[in-house]
Order: sequence, then structure tokens, then C-alpha cells
Amino acid sequence: MGRILVIDHDSEQRDQTVSALLLGGFTVRCAGSPGEATRELRGRFDLFLVALTSAGLDGVDFIRRLGSEHRAAPIVVLSTRGHDDRVIAAITAGARGCLFWDDTGDRLVPAIREALDGGAPMSRGMGPLLLEHVRRSGRPPSQQRKAVRPVTEGEKRVLEQLARPLSYEQIGVALGVSLNTVRSHVRVLYDKLGVNSRTEAVLLAMRLGLVKSAPYPGQKPRR
Repeated sequence: MGRILVIDHDSEQRDQTVSALLLGGFTVRCAGSPGEATRELRGRFDLFLVALTSAGLDGVDFIRRLGSEHRAAPIVVLSTRGHDDRVIAAITAGARGCLFWDDTGDRLVPAIREALDGGAPMSRGMGPLLLEHVRRSGRPPSQQRKAVRPVTEGEKRVLEQLARPLSYEQIGVALGVSLNTVRSHVRVLYDKLGVNSRTEAVLLAMRLGLVKSAPYPGQKPRR
């Protein structure tokens, strides 16, 4: 089903998360600090679940390292509402998705499955936060475009599909190409755009005018 590493310094909160994931059929390991997590990384994981907290473990730097060293495994973060800067920083650092704690309940296990399928799970209400970040951040598109290597038409079509809540397999079906071709395009796009995650690629593509629509946070990938 999937091997998950949960990183959260709050032991009670962490135990609740682990219990929910075990009931969902996942294999779970946990860590209370980046140091503990680093020791666990000797094993293989399919997904990392990192809690962003106001005290103790600050997951953003750790997410950046995970995104760089373990690019095949998606990262999903858990955060409290109102910590918008931390959420944006985590996504920019490489997180594929984010859930607010008050939205974990019945949403946690489906969100993890969505991320494992290539999706970008987001809590409701996160769309406006991401769009506001797009409007306010970065250099003007004309300047930023110069720093990005040209994107081919095939890569652009994949990029447009990444902005939709589709898995890589579904993108391949939609474009009439193989799963390996989709993965190859995504790797090249990440390199050309200088990003580490699907969400970051879509946000940058929106700023550059390469895609016109934002990802829809509340929707699950269609099967």
C-alpha cells in the first residue's frame, strides 16, 4: 500500500496520525526530530508526512533536503490554519501537498493515497492562499522567463495537465503517451524550471504564462 515516514515533534499528535495511517493500510515509521528522521532514512519510503509546528520541529529546511535527496517520494505537510508563510515556504521547498490539522479527520488517508498516485492534495481554502502568493511573489514574468530554459510543446502539454488533479497515469492517457514518457517530461520540466515539486512547477508556470488555470485544491484525481 505504501511506506510512510511521519515527522512530528508532538508525540500525542504523532501517535494519532500514525494510528489513522495504520488503519488505512499503510506501513508507518515515525520520528520526532530531523535527527531521528535522518536515521530512519536508511530505509525506503514512498511518502514523507511532515508536521509544520509553531514550536519545536521546523520542517521547512528538512523538506528542502528531502525534496533534493529523495525526489521520487512525495512530501505532504500538516499545518495549522493561519500559518500561511510557513505553508508557502514548505510548498516552495518541495512539498507536494498540504493539509490543515482541522481537515485531517476523514481526509488524511485519501490525501495520502492521492499524493502516492501523483496528485497534489490540498485542504479547502488553500486555493486563495496559493493564488495570492502567485500575484505577490517573484520577479515580473518578462524577467523571470529569461532565467528559465525553453519548454517544448510536449513538455508544455504535460505542464498543463500537472495543473489539473490527475495522476501521472491519467496524464499519459489524456495525452496518449506512456507513463514513462510523462515521468521523463516531468523530470526535464523540474530541471528547466528549477523546482522540486509539482505544485511549485505549476505556480511558476502560472507566473510565466505557460498555464492559465490554477490547481483546484479540493478535487481528487479522477479514476
